[in-house]
Amino acid sequence: MSEQKDPYAALEDMLLRTQEQELDCDQFVALLAPYLDRRLEDAGLLELIEHHRDLCAECAEELLLLRRALEDRD
Repeated sequence: MSEQKDPYAALEDMLLRTQEQELDCDQFVALLAPYLDRRLEDAGLLELIEHHRDLCAECAEELLLLRRALEDRD
């Protein structure tokens, strides 16, 4: 017997975790290189990047793929 999930539960969770200031996916991707190179020193910006990563599965996967590619390069 498969467990049915409330179709609105994920949306409700995202809404509850929404902050006043957020990054969109384009902003997130634009910041990936300096983020991965540890060139970002602004704690607020780092928090926004990590928050977006936690909310957006597509961007989290993009970050994971880039990290793997960089590791393979070394």
